[in-house]
Amino acid sequence: MKIIIVRHGQTKENVRKIVQGSRNRLDRVGKKQAKALARALRHEKIDTIYASDFVRSQETTREIALHHPRAKVIYTKDLREKNMGFFVGRSLLKHKVARVKSGLPFYKFRTPRGESLLDVQKRVVAFYKRLTKTPKKETILLVSHQGPIVSLLLHLLKKPFDRYERYRMENTAITVISIDAKRKSRIHHLAKSDHLTETGLK
Repeated sequence: MKIIIVRHGQTKENVRKIVQGSRNRLDRVGKKQAKALARALRHEKIDTIYASDFVRSQETTREIALHHPRAKVIYTKDLREKNMGFFVGRSLLKHKVARVKSGLPFYKFRTPRGESLLDVQKRVVAFYKRLTKTPKKETILLVSHQGPIVSLLLHLLKKPFDRYERYRMENTAITVISIDAKRKSRIHHLAKSDHLTETGLK
């Protein structure tokens, strides 16, 4: 089994460092990134696409799916970005101040009506385990967000959350994983962004 994981294209909130919710859309650059990503993946034989049901992920997915008309597309809550609860629409700085005041490790801090990064990791790892329970000879694409992707990678690489910043990735970065018959995961490409460099978007 081959799993390709990509982050959605850029939004204006990414640039302005604003906490996002479910409805934020790709900006002009994000749309160009999504098209470049779609071209970079056009030769892959993708069987199924699982994507976050947030708008920015759906927009990115639709660009990719244009090159893979036979691929089944499934939008799922399991790949959503961390729910920041009360802080949606507010600055990331305000969220950071609240986290520091809490005295909790950043990955355990849970906002009112929201999730912690640890919650996100549990959610996305459970999804990944269901997905790879019986590895098949197919290629699956996951379209998600920074939090779920990095949290999953830390789990697969057996790294602690204090390595989180090291694995941050650009919008539309590509990671490729293979799963063998014994369900062992191997990362072949990590956060590749050649398609952005080649198109002048980096």
